[in-house]
Amino acid sequence: MKKISIFLIAALLSACAIKQTREVSLYELKFSGDLGNCGMKGAEIYLHSVYGVGASDNKEIVVFDENNRQIDIGEAKFISRPSEMIYKMAIDALNSSCKFAPIFSRNSNTELRLKLLNFSIENKFALTQIGYELTKNQKMVKNGIISEKIPLLNLTPQDAYNALNLGANNAINKIIKELK
Repeated sequence: MKKISIFLIAALLSACAIKQTREVSLYELKFSGDLGNCGMKGAEIYLHSVYGVGASDNKEIVVFDENNRQIDIGEAKFISRPSEMIYKMAIDALNSSCKFAPIFSRNSNTELRLKLLNFSIENKFALTQIGYELTKNQKMVKNGIISEKIPLLNLTPQDAYNALNLGANNAINKIIKELK
């Protein structure tokens, strides 16, 4: 009798656990430009790690309603922090620009710093805001903030991802154009 009771309790608990588990969709930001290899490499540039600020640098897709309250749009997450994916996108964009050759040691006279200031859905818009600073020989040459605002048709995880990915690509491409 004791064994039957233990078996029943275990079966009930595992059924509850299975019922409560929802499928999680994982998304990764991708550079949408041509990753073709340039025959000629450009100027060496060192890209510092990208840092994110606030709730935007979170694996959750951050969504705020019209009252600035964070809301849930379903089980959707990024595969890694947005700042890490922006770093990879920037490396791909620099490499494909043919004007720059990203290097991974600080032996370059040219350095680029990026800061992810906003990466969220607010009032049915995907907002991407990235600050940048370009230095040559340890002197600031250019800096600024690039902002992108992409409308969402529907507040679904897939639409949110598509709009955030497009906004990130647009922002990175504008930063690369500013550097040329």
